[in-house]
Amino acid sequence: MPDHGKIFVELDGKMSVMNFNLPHSIYEELRRDDGYRPNIGMILMNCFGKVLWARRASRDGWQFPQGGIERNESFEDALLRELYEEVGLGVHQVNMLAHTLRWMHYDLPGSYLKRARRRGDSKFRGQKQIWCLLVLLGDDSQVCLSASKKPEFDKWIWTDWWTAVQQIVDFKRPVYESVWSELNPFLSTYMNFWFPETRPGRPKA
Repeated sequence: MPDHGKIFVELDGKMSVMNFNLPHSIYEELRRDDGYRPNIGMILMNCFGKVLWARRASRDGWQFPQGGIERNESFEDALLRELYEEVGLGVHQVNMLAHTLRWMHYDLPGSYLKRARRRGDSKFRGQKQIWCLLVLLGDDSQVCLSASKKPEFDKWIWTDWWTAVQQIVDFKRPVYESVWSELNPFLSTYMNFWFPETRPGRPKA
C-alpha cells in the first residue's frame, strides 16, 4: 500500500492531521496550462464508515464536496477553505486519513463546456483533482451547508461509498471509481482497527 502519510488519528479533536505527502510531479502539473483546472475533492466519513453525499443547490445532482485550488494556494489551505465553504467544518473538526497520489482528470461534456468557455477560457477541458479521505470528529450536527454566502449544496445525507460511486453523473464516474479503488482500503483499515464490529459497504462480487 502506498505511503499516504498518517492514517490512524486521535478521535478527541486535539490533533489535526492535514499533511499532504505528494510526489514532486503533482506540483509540476499543478499550474501546467493543460486545460484542466486544479481541484481538491473531499470524502468525509463518519465513525460508521458512511460518507457525506450532498445535493447541489437548486439542482438534482448529488456529489462529494469539491472545489478549485486558487493560484499560490497550498493543498492544505485549499482543503481547509473548501471544507469550510462547502460543509462548514474547520481544522479541528476533521482529520485526513489519506489522499490520492496522482491527479484524477475528467472532461466536461459539450453542454457544460460551452458555458465554461463562454467565460473566457477557450482551452478549458475539465478538472484535475487530488482527493482526500477525511474523518469527522464528533457528531454531524457540526455540518453546515450555509457557511458561505453562496452555498454549494442544499441537502446532505450519509450513504455507502460505493452507492455514491454508482449514483454520480456519468462523466465523473471513472474518477469516482478510481478514487474508491485507491482510498477505500484506508477506510476499511481504519474501520477494522477502531470499530471491528462495523463494516462499511462494499460492492457486490
